[in-house]
Amino acid sequence: MNRRQALSALAVGIVGAGFRPAKGLASNPGRENVDWVAQVLTRMNGIKPGMARVDLLKVFTVEGGLSTGLQRTFVSQQCPYFKVDVTFRAVGRSERDQEGRVTLTEDPRDEIVSMSKPYLAFAIPHLQPTDDGLTKFPARSAGEQLRWHNGRTRRSPSLMRQAVSQD
Repeated sequence: MNRRQALSALAVGIVGAGFRPAKGLASNPGRENVDWVAQVLTRMNGIKPGMARVDLLKVFTVEGGLSTGLQRTFVSQQCPYFKVDVTFRAVGRSERDQEGRVTLTEDPRDEIVSMSKPYLAFAIPHLQPTDDGLTKFPARSAGEQLRWHNGRTRRSPSLMRQAVSQD
């Protein structure tokens, strides 16, 4: 018997005997995470346009931030970093109030018109009212100044003060 045949016979014998390498050698430690993410995504993808808001709320929960009764961002109940943006059609009520504004009313019967693909994003911080009547976002770390997109601090004077005071 030559070397190739001997190694083949040995491999067949090991596999046939049900040999499993030591757990630390063959297992992929991230595999459990991958399986969990796949399970969550499968559950999220089970929600489709045409279903009702009540069906969506079995898998998702609402996220803070700006929204209307007919458009909102939802987060997975299993991980708040998994998100979808959903648009609804009002069922059993008008989509706009008497002044033509989109209603803030939500109904469990509202129909899903469209839903984004799931995406990853950090959670939106909850707004915190202050004693001076203003609203602020919590700082990321103690003492960190919050800044607008233009780099000015929150306490900076308004760049458009004249436009704000004119109605």
